[in-house]
Amino acid sequence: MSNPRASLVPISAFPAARARTWLALFAALAALVLLVSGCSSPDNSAAATGETTKVTVRVNGMLYDTDVIEVPYGNRLEVTFENTSLDVHDLRFANGKATSRLAGGKVEVVDVGIITEDMEGWCTVAGHRQQGMELDVVVTGAPAK
Repeated sequence: MSNPRASLVPISAFPAARARTWLALFAALAALVLLVSGCSSPDNSAAATGETTKVTVRVNGMLYDTDVIEVPYGNRLEVTFENTSLDVHDLRFANGKATSRLAGGKVEVVDVGIITEDMEGWCTVAGHRQQGMELDVVVTGAPAK
């Protein structure tokens, strides 16, 4: 009589098969996460008007010279940041768009993108935001929800 266990797959073959299965599951999960995260970002291109709102923001002491930038719904916002101070400053927006840290007298333009919702802007230098270096981007003419 033959040994019934002789035809079974040896135990040593399972760890490699298990590793491949886990790797395949991990890859599928990673692809799903990338797909979902890519789909969840707002597509502002449908709201784009083709118009650009251009503003200049300067530094006045430890404040920006404006605390509100009004932008028509769907316009692209382009901000020219002039550091008119002797100190280093920058300007970062809530959507991640930002200037570099600029020494006094330097100028940089930042394309903030197509604006469809209100957002904040601030200086990221330690303590500057707490001292008042903030502004608000306010959308005007937004469609009713």
